[in-house]
Amino acid sequence: MKSLEIDMYPSDTQYEFITSNILENCIMGPRGEGKTEAGIMAMTFHASQQDASCRPIPWAIIRDTWTNLERTTLQSLLLPRPGSFAASIRNRLTTKDSGRYVELPGYWFAWLFGIDTLGDLNRLQSMQLGGLWIEEAAPAAEEDIGGGITEDAWTIGISSLRHPVTTNRRAQITQNYPDEDHWTWQRFHEENHNGDRALFRIARGENKHIDNQYRQNMAAALKARPDLYARLVEGRPYQVTVGEPVTPEYNPDKHRANNTLEPMKLTTWRCWDGGLYPACVFFQITPKGHCHILDTVQGMNTGMKQLIQHEIKPLIARRYSHITDWKDSGDPQVNEREQSDIVASKASDIINEELGTSFERGVSDWTPRREAMKELLNRSVDGNPMLQVSKHDKIMHRVLNGGWHYHKDTSGRVLRDKPVKDRWSHPGDALSHVIAKIFEYKPVRRYKVPKKNLGKTYAVRTLYQNQPLS
Repeated sequence: MKSLEIDMYPSDTQYEFITSNILENCIMGPRGEGKTEAGIMAMTFHASQQDASCRPIPWAIIRDTWTNLERTTLQSLLLPRPGSFAASIRNRLTTKDSGRYVELPGYWFAWLFGIDTLGDLNRLQSMQLGGLWIEEAAPAAEEDIGGGITEDAWTIGISSLRHPVTTNRRAQITQNYPDEDHWTWQRFHEENHNGDRALFRIARGENKHIDNQYRQNMAAALKARPDLYARLVEGRPYQVTVGEPVTPEYNPDKHRANNTLEPMKLTTWRCWDGGLYPACVFFQITPKGHCHILDTVQGMNTGMKQLIQHEIKPLIARRYSHITDWKDSGDPQVNEREQSDIVASKASDIINEELGTSFERGVSDWTPRREAMKELLNRSVDGNPMLQVSKHDKIMHRVLNGGWHYHKDTSGRVLRDKPVKDRWSHPGDALSHVIAKIFEYKPVRRYKVPKKNLGKTYAVRTLYQNQPLS
């Protein structure tokens, strides 16, 4: 593709990204697949589409800190990879203020800065821009320098796009995949909008200028970090955590349904966990033996009564009006006094009174709960995974996809005695208390093997039995 006298040779996804006429554009992909290169080409192509009277087009290139911006984007501009588009324009670039100002004469000029302080945000608001570029709005990991870019900074930057142009103003984000809670994933993938946003996803291996050894080395280095492996190597969103997932067996491609699972007219379980972040998980066991996670509801700094009245009852009226057979179980501590309720009732009493049910204690010990969840995730029924999470149940998907995790100390040692107590642990706990109750836990028997038989293998495998409670 040729823009005036500057040649560009983008990949297919890069081409779609740089030629987009939509206001808000985001390109995501694994590390090293050409996202920053696409951003540089997009700035230049955008300028080439404007009348000469509008050029050069003023841009702001932003990252969470100047340190991160200096060691990434600025390096891509000033020390580009040989053969890249950035290398083809390097000799034309002029810089000022230690790289905080970069210009491609006749096309664009850009201010580069980090959003480190409120003053930086105010500076952005006062600009008159034709283009906005944010690099890595989501941090790669919790321990990274900087915390990413907020959605407020993005919207403020868009409000500063008031430089006169011939065709369209442009805002773009280039980044690795975030976790599914991050505003970029929500804004560009999950939310419905009116065609003013576009997400472009570069596939692993699309950049022909990166050799396989680089990809293999990166994969080996990040193998022990499933969150970073998913986001930087495979190219998919994943819950960012500094710990170890409780349910590494969970695979969204296998365990997450492709559609919303509708409740059947069957016995329906409500699994409960209390405290200031009470949670309730709805699931059914189908006649063939599949376990369908239908809905997960969670409160934030609220009581059990408030959760039931404002969330659970409306959900039941909307999705479960045809269900007549209910079973309620969960954390045995739900039978203790509800700390977040003014009248200090037992949470189980509130559940029973509000829903006309009889709460049953679930399994308390962590070992059978952990093993029951592993068994559930590893089992198949008729060749398909036994567990299926409804496509619309984002909470349970995020819980099982790494949000529910063990603590890892500064030395890298993982403490597996209990998961970290946070917002993701409550739905996981609620489900595991009941799964361990339904799938009966039986300890593995151990036998002494005579020395003369040491060369032989004695395997005693005990599985959980699929025995729904009567």
